[in-house]
Amino acid sequence: MLLNIAVSLLVWGVCIICAIRMFATSANIKVAPTEKPNLIQKILSTEKLQYKSYTATKKDYLKIAGYAVAFRICVYIIGFVAMRFYMEDDVIIDPGTFIGEWLRWDSNNYERIALLGYSGYTENVNGEALYSTLVFFPLYAWILKFFYQFVKEPTLAGMIASTVCYTVGCCYMFGALSLDYGKKIAKNTLIYLTIFPFSLFYGAVMPECTFFMTAAMCFYYTKKHNWCLATIAGIFCGLSRMQGFLMMIVAGVEWLETEQPIKKIMDKDWKALSKSVFTKAIFIPFMGLGFVIYLIINKIVTGDPFKFLYYQKLIWYQEATYFGKNVTDIWNRTFGPEHLTDESWIFAGFVPIVIFFICCFLMVYSVRKMHAKYFLLFVFYVIMNYMPSWLLSSGRYMSVCFPMFLATAIYTEKKENTHHLLITTSGVLFGVILYAYLTKHQVL
Repeated sequence: MLLNIAVSLLVWGVCIICAIRMFATSANIKVAPTEKPNLIQKILSTEKLQYKSYTATKKDYLKIAGYAVAFRICVYIIGFVAMRFYMEDDVIIDPGTFIGEWLRWDSNNYERIALLGYSGYTENVNGEALYSTLVFFPLYAWILKFFYQFVKEPTLAGMIASTVCYTVGCCYMFGALSLDYGKKIAKNTLIYLTIFPFSLFYGAVMPECTFFMTAAMCFYYTKKHNWCLATIAGIFCGLSRMQGFLMMIVAGVEWLETEQPIKKIMDKDWKALSKSVFTKAIFIPFMGLGFVIYLIINKIVTGDPFKFLYYQKLIWYQEATYFGKNVTDIWNRTFGPEHLTDESWIFAGFVPIVIFFICCFLMVYSVRKMHAKYFLLFVFYVIMNYMPSWLLSSGRYMSVCFPMFLATAIYTEKKENTHHLLITTSGVLFGVILYAYLTKHQVL
């Protein structure tokens, strides 16, 4: 109970602080710097948000793309070599076997959707034939199906698709972040994201790459105020994962802070307000169409647009739970008298707890140093990620929480020793998780 209250106060507290500053910016309320600012002045001050902008060049994008592809290829090569050395003697590891090791757990369902469609596969549960793949969002499967037209081995097609999406996402994310934070922080953000221990799933047959790519595109076009392209990217993001609808918050915050509609209302400038609403803000709600399309798919296949919730509860034992209570439950399962055993203790208990409290630290540190659109995505993404009642994949889910890596890059901007320590530690853990994944350990 106390842990629930504590994390709730912390997370909602920093969220309120950011929201207050966001609305103050929208109202064009400025605070003059003083030697001893009070609490309100500290909250409203934008002094710590002043970063030198950098516009990425074509050469920058080519380098980012090259590094991204090279890293993923290195991961595959290292993984193959490791399996050749350490797998049992009676197991033959050839390229075909190695590729097959990347088809595991949820990957099977994305292949089924790509090859058979949602209605082409059923799973028998308690004598009932269920369209179990409906719990998985369609965008990654659609992209996989496209690549399968050219690469007839579906798992290899998925690995190529994931690498391409990850590479495109890196380019867009670098472009967006460099405009807001400069080249160094943008580069370090991508480094931390790339070597995050669970970022190996960016190269697996998994949807993290599509969510990252579409979210990065949405951020980039939102920053450029190309509201039409930002909306299209937001729709595709909503087709990638449920958290995609959070892109409406991103675009809404950018519009509030740059168009300053509250100031226009205070000034009674109705003409300017109407123009801003009907030429820019009007696009934002349409970002929710991605999730609507997903509900329509549920309706077409089963007759119930919310059937996926039933399947999540029945097959995967998942229900939406308040994040504070869920964190408390995970803590009790991890450190309580009836704690989890074996690998489940690590990946369903210890890892989610460690990541959550790292996020709490980064939220407190960056609340006054991160632009509101990034910070509010950070907060709400963490909240949504910690809502599933049986959280098994927190590491994989958090691998696409790029505001977490942005906050880390802001924290280490002038701490070179910490920066190198994080790279070394994360790189080692990445190797450990990669090996565990390829040798059939439950790291999902």
